[in-house]
Amino acid sequence: NWFMYFSLKNSLHLYFTIGLTLTTVYYLIFVFEERNRNISDDPSPIYVSRKVFRVLHEAILLSAMLMASEGWCIVRKTITLCGIFGNFVVSSFVTVILAVYDFADFGTIGTLVTLFCIFIILAVFIVFMMHNIKKARQEVDAHLYVIAEEGINPETTPIYRKLGILRVVVFSVLGYFIALFMRSAFSF
Repeated sequence: NWFMYFSLKNSLHLYFTIGLTLTTVYYLIFVFEERNRNISDDPSPIYVSRKVFRVLHEAILLSAMLMASEGWCIVRKTITLCGIFGNFVVSSFVTVILAVYDFADFGTIGTLVTLFCIFIILAVFIVFMMHNIKKARQEVDAHLYVIAEEGINPETTPIYRKLGILRVVVFSVLGYFIALFMRSAFSF
């Protein structure tokens, strides 16, 4: 989809492109770090840059998925700047707390406090995402209801296809979010 339909006019594609670029840089740094650690275990600036790029790429991708779950570029064309900023901040909190848990060693009490913070942040993220999904779903349902009231079969309309796309995006967001949590929980 990205290769066939990429356009600078589609802001979601642009946002995902930034996220994928940061992801590529993150994995390149990861490969160089592993190669460097194979030679020496001495501290390296590559390790710090990998942490930074991990937080950046996860925050961008999570916020893009969060905005897509709201229906950005699927149901609605734009999201306010405040909405973009809010989604990015919530996603940043999630990725920062997961990175702290993965990279820091606080001992038993510190780890338990960090896990508690992770569950709180995850709960806030899920509530925020469910609110976005509910808003997008209500908008689609309203369109479908108006179409049905006009005597048109709603299943033959583009908005019904958008509902299918929205469902796929929602399940993708949930899957990615669960994968991030599981990676941190099991320290992959």
